[in-house]
Amino acid sequence: MSNYDANTAISKADALCDKAATCYISNPKEALTLLLQAEALLNKHESNEITYNKILARCLCLQSSAYQRLSEFENANQVALRAISIAEKTNDHKTMANAFRILGSVSFFRGESETALKMYEKGLEYGRLADDKKSLSALLNNIGTVYHRLADYARATRYYNQSLEIYIEIGDKRGEANAYINIGNNYYALGDYANALDYQFKAMKIHEALGDEQGKSIAYSGLALIYEKLGEYQKSIENYQNCLEYEKKSGNRWSMALTLNNLGNVYEAINDYPNALQLYQESLNIKRQLHDRQGIAHTLNNIAELYIKQRQYADALIALNESLETLESVSDKSGYAMSLITMAKLFSEKEFEQYDLDKAIGYLHRSVEIAQEIKAKGVVSDAYRMMSHLYEQKGDAINALHYYKSFHTIEQEIKSEESEKRIQSLSVAYETEKAKKESELRRLEAEKYRLENVELAQANRFKTELLAIAAHDLKNPLQSIMGFAQLIEERKGDSTAIESFAKIIQNSSERMLSLINNLLEDAKAEMTTFELKPETLNLTDFIKQLLETNFNAQAHRKSQTIFFESNGDIILKGDRERLKQVFENLIGNAIKYSPKGKRIWIELRSKQSHTNQATNESVLVSVKDEGQGLTEEDKSKLFGKFQRLSAKPTGRESSTGLGLSITKQLVEKHNGRIWAESEGKDKGTTFFVELPIT
Repeated sequence: MSNYDANTAISKADALCDKAATCYISNPKEALTLLLQAEALLNKHESNEITYNKILARCLCLQSSAYQRLSEFENANQVALRAISIAEKTNDHKTMANAFRILGSVSFFRGESETALKMYEKGLEYGRLADDKKSLSALLNNIGTVYHRLADYARATRYYNQSLEIYIEIGDKRGEANAYINIGNNYYALGDYANALDYQFKAMKIHEALGDEQGKSIAYSGLALIYEKLGEYQKSIENYQNCLEYEKKSGNRWSMALTLNNLGNVYEAINDYPNALQLYQESLNIKRQLHDRQGIAHTLNNIAELYIKQRQYADALIALNESLETLESVSDKSGYAMSLITMAKLFSEKEFEQYDLDKAIGYLHRSVEIAQEIKAKGVVSDAYRMMSHLYEQKGDAINALHYYKSFHTIEQEIKSEESEKRIQSLSVAYETEKAKKESELRRLEAEKYRLENVELAQANRFKTELLAIAAHDLKNPLQSIMGFAQLIEERKGDSTAIESFAKIIQNSSERMLSLINNLLEDAKAEMTTFELKPETLNLTDFIKQLLETNFNAQAHRKSQTIFFESNGDIILKGDRERLKQVFENLIGNAIKYSPKGKRIWIELRSKQSHTNQATNESVLVSVKDEGQGLTEEDKSKLFGKFQRLSAKPTGRESSTGLGLSITKQLVEKHNGRIWAESEGKDKGTTFFVELPIT
């Protein structure tokens, strides 16, 4: 065979790979056919040339991805390993990143979370070496999904947001939608169904615009789960049926099995047991074909629960024995503990020929032992409640009361944790909105500089956009208010919790008001018509009063001490309200950014400076703290708008990023000046304000 024929074959194979890359998501079967043709062409013209190896590695990587989407996990695993072996020869880091991502996904679908994380982290290494943002965004998204499975929602949110930022940067709309789906799943897990729906609908809009059937299917699944939790079962069924329609077309059997199982849950919830059982059986059959042992065991437990409700006790026992054996073999302790409770239900059924309360109680004790080991309080609670009931049936009042008390105690713990979970949900909302806001504000700042010399109409459009961002930023504290108001409704009898939640609502309201006021003051400060209203002030008494009314209590709550010193009464002319803003911001920042137990010094000193013509008098006010200090980068952007410095609030206080910018403008309108000094990070900061005495 001539070099010409070999080069022609390689080019044809490359073209087939290009074609497959456009359809492996929407039609993995067709993509796999094209890729197998490409591999056959390459095998006829084996070569050690770099181009040949790169195309072959890419072909195998795409093949493994298609196999994964068809739920042929063993094939996906083997082909991905081949792709890595060939890509290593040419240092093809991009292909290696994608191949490790597929290995991670295979491990994830098999329930091997730790292995999945290792594979994804390895993929990240190669993605960074290749500087391939598409691979990096996908891998970050995948890592977030693993942490979601591990119930580490805060870490999952961080990875999802990093992924989302890259997807938006590179214009990957499908990836952006998938990130929205995953963020929505995070909210769902935290019980925040309103935000969960919001993100699922965002994803759905993008997938519909793209005509992406698979993406729509994933969004339908998310919507179905949420509607099920909200008790809107018909909507849930409709969305699951939309999922199944796509999954049957695409041949994605793993997703199909999951959807069938979930749809079975909905039919069981509405007491349609025949349909529920049929769906569970269909799901089980597919999971057996896929060798998904963990999935098989969970579905068998669902089937056993249904058999017990229908009094088919012999069938329930067979399903439970297989479920327990399988769960033990895959070390799924949570699933094992739940199946033991189902077994206890079976043996406590009086019509079951093997009815045995002692045996049922034994299963429950074993379930509690395992559940306590893995801190599964919900399982422990279910077991305690059932134990109390069974001991009561036995006439053992002492144990019945003991386990009822144990049940009641752990229920209180769970309710408390659910409140914490709601709080975590609000925190996740804050982190998500904050990441989006900061990304957008960075873009707007860059745009502002670009527009400095353009027409006024263009500048006004920027300001309108900036105000839109600020209005959007009001959503987070408003969500906090709504969330904690609902918690107050749920915890009516708990006066301590209600007082705490009311305080949080007050803080969120103050944060909203602060943001609005700061934006208005920023606008005023920039207007050429802005006028001061000067009056004669005793600055010493003025600042003392501020401390007494506004700040001494704040500092006390953080165990901070404020020292005030002045060399007598200092009289000047100034706008009372504007100077109040200046010193409220500086003293408030000292408290906000200083840790508990630190000291703050406020000092007033009159000054004189001499020129040839006259003697000028001024007052120098300093606000010194033992807080987080300023880096050189901080100093360079200290008085800029919407700037985020390295220091962070130490007591969960909020910041708009406008305070120092407004303060500087107000000081300068009083013909004064403001500056700051710091020896560096964690070495405290001193702010100085010098104002003329006229």
